Amino acid sequence: MDTFVTVLTVQYPQQLWIIKGRLESEGIQCFVKDELTVQAYNLYSNAVGGVKLQVQKQDVERAVEILTDLGYIKEEPIKPDLLTQINEKKASIPFLKKVNVGQAIIIVTLSFVVILTTLLYFIFRPSVSDLLTRNSWCVDRVDYKGQLIGPKTTESFSIKLLDRNGNADCLEKMTFDNTGHIKLPGINSNPLLGHWKIGDDITIDTDYFTNIFNGNYKMELSNNLLVLKSNTTTIYAHRDDFQFSSPINDLNR
Repeated sequence: MDTFVTVLTVQYPQQLWIIKGRLESEGIQCFVKDELTVQAYNLYSNAVGGVKLQVQKQDVERAVEILTDLGYIKEEPIKPDLLTQINEKKASIPFLKKVNVGQAIIIVTLSFVVILTTLLYFIFRPSVSDLLTRNSWCVDRVDYKGQLIGPKTTESFSIKLLDRNGNADCLEKMTFDNTGHIKLPGINSNPLLGHWKIGDDITIDTDYFTNIFNGNYKMELSNNLLVLKSNTTTIYAHRDDFQFSSPINDLNR
């Protein structure tokens, strides 16, 4: 596939007629890029960056020499324009060889955006500890050796409150704090206090019901749902979205 390189840019096509003829008389194949566009409407010239006289890559040196002798190039030999440079780079990338320059730019731009978005996601995504500690969790059920045993906290109030979004206040809560303390709902008892830490798994250690709650848990977290599974116990919970508001707070909004 022939590679054409821009050696001279002018504003109007007629400025290249004599020059093109001179080069062709020297056996140099020429191509005038954007000629028809500017002929259709002269003001398009600035928009497309002028009319470009292009020659094959192997003829660039000879063409520049002739144009310099004729006085059309007065300074350093002209470098390939940006699109030509992009086209040359594109030709060296296998999966971009068969697409045009515009499509290649779109593909590269989209690829860059995807890579950048992915990197930012992994850099700024919250850690497991952040996800657990920034919310409290409503415990829906506790299974021990496949049997439902709770939750059933004896000091829980029986009245449920609803916030302005219709979310119910959670009566059976599980909370993690960033100092390593955990609060669990009771099993026909008061709430249980203990400790937790993150390694490969989540380790929970309580002073009571140790045979039920103590151990290493695998975590499954998707959307607002949290499932903790040990060898004996499974805790099913969802994020507590209840937002307490007082009449005074409502008036301030």
